[in-house]
Amino acid sequence: HLGGAPGAEVTAFVPRGFRRSTLRTHGPVSTRKALVGGGIRSLRIMWEQLWLPFKLVGSGFDLVHFPGNIHPITKGIATVLTVNDAITLTAPALCDPGNTRNYARFMPRSVARATVPLPATPST
Repeated sequence: HLGGAPGAEVTAFVPRGFRRSTLRTHGPVSTRKALVGGGIRSLRIMWEQLWLPFKLVGSGFDLVHFPGNIHPITKGIATVLTVNDAITLTAPALCDPGNTRNYARFMPRSVARATVPLPATPST
């Protein structure tokens, strides 16, 4: 669920093809379309790590939430990073090798970079 404090403006970056009707919110949320969908991992990673941080510079956002385990390099913006699962680090043999390489390289740095690292569950 997306939402903020009363009076807060909330914007969600969503993939192409996203249907607004699937967005569950608490209060008004505006959307901005990402340049890529989630289907091609290399393009999604480039978008997350290069294009999105560039767009955030001077955007006026006070806080950015990254819900997908990886935190791009950002400066001057408070961030929340949700770590949904660390299985790629704790049991890599059970995971897709591409995800394992990506998360092993970026997840520890991402957690360190976040203003607030937020585990999705107590076991994360």
